Amino acid sequence: MVTLQEIQKIFPELEWINDTSLREKVIKVWFTAAERGGWKSLDDVPFTLLFEDSGLLTAHTRRVTRLAKNVMEAREENLNN
Repeated sequence: MVTLQEIQKIFPELEWINDTSLREKVIKVWFTAAERGGWKSLDDVPFTLLFEDSGLLTAHTRRVTRLAKNVMEAREENLNN
């Protein structure tokens, strides 16, 4: 069974989410995905079921998250003002 501690360990990027409500929703999505998929650990979830050795969904998610953060940090314009 997937635990909160496992999710927090796998996704340290969760700390980047300042909005507590949003962070809790993201965590809930991972719990729901594990439950519906019957996964005992999130590190068992493949990126895709379409072919073997596709890598892990968690690794893919972390890569995309870091890329998005790097793009945001590299932007010179401030879009929130």
